[in-house]
Amino acid sequence: SSCLLTVSSSTRADAACLPGDESVDCIGFYKVPLDDEILPYVETPEELAKVAPGLRWVSPPQPPKTYKEALVEINSLKVKCSELDDDIMKGN
Repeated sequence: SSCLLTVSSSTRADAACLPGDESVDCIGFYKVPLDDEILPYVETPEELAKVAPGLRWVSPPQPPKTYKEALVEINSLKVKCSELDDDIMKGN
């Protein structure tokens, strides 16, 4: 014997964000991994709207092309993270 339970709701459930979406409301949300299989569906706002209406579109982030670019990026992220500490301590 098996049972199928379906739940429907008219309220929006924001449960995912695209990588590269740095908005505050995406903190702690699942980030859809970008690979060659999913990229065609999220490359443009129009394509994303077809498969995930309501999901905010952001341009897919481009990975660093060189080791040097990767180091620059990680160092800038360290600075951004240290600035977050200040905001968190202020209750923002």
